[in-house]
Amino acid sequence: MAAATVNIGTGSGGKGTSTVTISLIETGNNYQGQNFVTPTIASNANSIQEISAVATINGATTITVPTGAGGVIVQPPTAGTKTLTLKGVSGDTGIALSLIAPIMLTFAASPPASFVITSDGIETLTLFWF
Repeated sequence: MAAATVNIGTGSGGKGTSTVTISLIETGNNYQGQNFVTPTIASNANSIQEISAVATINGATTITVPTGAGGVIVQPPTAGTKTLTLKGVSGDTGIALSLIAPIMLTFAASPPASFVITSDGIETLTLFWF
């Protein structure tokens, strides 16, 4: 089985350059002979480098995107049990997310003001802003 690992270099909450690297680690023979490109996403030189926590509610939780964010990695708890759905606004159908695996969003030069994660209960998500 292959596992994705996300590494993010962050500072202590100030501005700087962040680089996000995603690597695929093969532990079986399913991908034998395949060439993998390790994507690297470098944000702007004024990356915000913040880590925050957001507690979901039973319903829609609006997450405000900090000024200067180039993207975010949303990490549910490793033993998460609540359903999570990513939405642009609360009325969208959305995209079902993993209960335990992270998701990365990268933003355009003009990032959205916010996005929504709906849940069927309270759970704390860790947000790695870059």
